[in-house]
Amino acid sequence: MRRSLRAPALAIALVVLAASGTGCGGSDDGSSDAGKPTTTVKLSGPPVKIVSIQGDLTKDLNLPGLRAGVAAVNAAGGVHGRRIELEVCFDKNDANTAARCARDAVADSSVIATVSNQNNFGTTVNPVLESAGMASVGSEPYTQSDFTSKVIFPTAVGGLSVAGAAAVAADVVDAKRIVLPVIDVTAGRTLPPLIDAGVLAPRGMKLAATVPVPLTAADVSAQAAAVTDAKPDAILFALTPDIGQRFIQALLQQGSKRPFVF
Repeated sequence: MRRSLRAPALAIALVVLAASGTGCGGSDDGSSDAGKPTTTVKLSGPPVKIVSIQGDLTKDLNLPGLRAGVAAVNAAGGVHGRRIELEVCFDKNDANTAARCARDAVADSSVIATVSNQNNFGTTVNPVLESAGMASVGSEPYTQSDFTSKVIFPTAVGGLSVAGAAAVAADVVDAKRIVLPVIDVTAGRTLPPLIDAGVLAPRGMKLAATVPVPLTAADVSAQAAAVTDAKPDAILFALTPDIGQRFIQALLQQGSKRPFVF
């Protein structure tokens, strides 16, 4: 079954929810949310069901805001008087699990869209959504598929933020040797060629080094030393907030005085 977002109110509600799921702090240990706020507004009829596919890297940042958005829309009367119901599917940092989340979403006829998907597996998730004509609203683009798929409607720049930082490093900092520490996941591996081809090659440059950082790394001193050994003029970051903080601390402890560009 192919779905389309014809109702303007519904499309606006989804964009609001997607935006509220971006960059909000907090923690989460659940897998679903019925979105039932305390409200005097009477909601009736079958719920409007949405699914969010979340990865371990960003779930704690996105889910509190997304759930708050669901509660706010429902408190304001929902969508044409119908309650929004949010279901969250965690990909467990596994491409097959992420694809299963997408298949389950499109197989459920009550699901009208996915919202604020944050995962590293666009190459496996997006084709499933495309085959069903199901929109992915508010996803952050990282993989090549995220940038080209016709069902992806991002509300954040995703990997392009690092590309923008590379341009700042080259043009403002006047760095000739730019080094990128990056989380060693599928989406992270797509960033170096994107930055080289889209940003640095037109300037006659390329990344001096890319340093992969394991997602589960407790000690990043070895990776910080690899960055220092590359003799950077500027250091970009494609890391989680937690790992990024520890990475900067490790660089400073090792005596690095090179600028960090975000």
